[in-house]
Amino acid sequence: MRVHSAFDRTANLVFEAPVPAWLPLGMVTLACEEVGNLPNGILIRGGAAALRELARVGGRASLEDGHLVLDGGPIDASGAPAWDASLHEVYVRGWRRRWASAWQALARAVGEVPTSPLWGVAARRVDRLAGALERRALGEAIDAATQLVGLGPGLTPSGDDLLVGLLVGMHCGESADGFVSAWGEGVLAASRRTTDVSRVFLEWAARGRTTQRLRDVIEAILGPREEGRLNDALEAALSVGSTSGADGLLGLLIGLRLWTDGSEEDHANAT
Repeated sequence: MRVHSAFDRTANLVFEAPVPAWLPLGMVTLACEEVGNLPNGILIRGGAAALRELARVGGRASLEDGHLVLDGGPIDASGAPAWDASLHEVYVRGWRRRWASAWQALARAVGEVPTSPLWGVAARRVDRLAGALERRALGEAIDAATQLVGLGPGLTPSGDDLLVGLLVGMHCGESADGFVSAWGEGVLAASRRTTDVSRVFLEWAARGRTTQRLRDVIEAILGPREEGRLNDALEAALSVGSTSGADGLLGLLIGLRLWTDGSEEDHANAT
């Protein structure tokens, strides 16, 4: 493998050959423990050096006898437990109030001066996409999503983070059907215009796979109520990147609402 990009808390590695067919773009992400699990991630215990010091951009990496060997030294991955990135359908009564609480927390976090284009100049694009998805207007929904792919600065632009959250939210319930799959394919077709890292997360989300931070929010909203669980999950999700956490959470909450039009009783009784 080679090192694609490296930062203090994350580093991205890319398989050169052969590329595993199940791994989008052949990319694996090393992440410090506080980042949380990722669909393509290997978590490093706390106390490790900045990952940019272990994995230098353009450097080599290989897997040897359970060890990930980097320019900056080996990492023992032999005893690492596997993490399931799939979305589990959980329907219980009382989720509407928790959803509203999450929405209010997101609005407070964004504040009066948003730094993400999704809360300012691109807000109409977000509204158009949400409306098209609600009406199940596939062509318009794909076109609206295309207008958001790659929108904003950074390794994962704001528009992509929103689309990841939307795909994840729409895979949580009964709307995860042919329409969601077709829309996801349309998003992936447009994803070539954005960064490699964003493309990887978009493909995982289109498959119904998510990060630990977003799944914790989903389970706090839809799962059995536990004191403090939702606030903790929201705080962790919002801490991701400069705006990535808020942008992804915006998409997730919109996506959850798109399949919650039925009664709570219907969802509570779903298999």
